[in-house]
Amino acid sequence: MENLNYSSFNRMFFAGTDKGDLSKELEHLFISVKILYKSYMIDIDAMEKEELKYDYLEHKSNYENSIRPFLMKKDILMDKNLCEKADQISKTYEEFLDMLAKKI
Repeated sequence: MENLNYSSFNRMFFAGTDKGDLSKELEHLFISVKILYKSYMIDIDAMEKEELKYDYLEHKSNYENSIRPFLMKKDILMDKNLCEKADQISKTYEEFLDMLAKKI
């Protein structure tokens, strides 16, 4: 395994290697939030209000209980660049939640 040439395809086998690198973790989280937001923008008009309400409550709980506490970590708040990334994530997630709330 030592002489393997790792293409970008093979890098998927190294999932989790960015754990502990807050900058990379924030980048991945930001990408995930943008994809989530955009996927709802595409399908939101076809969704029923009850489904939207359930999704809103689930995503709001996830944001408040998991994502926001992660973004408020001392290590992130003490670094200007990381703090800016965390603010982008918060802003995007809050816009996403507002969009869902308006459709309910």
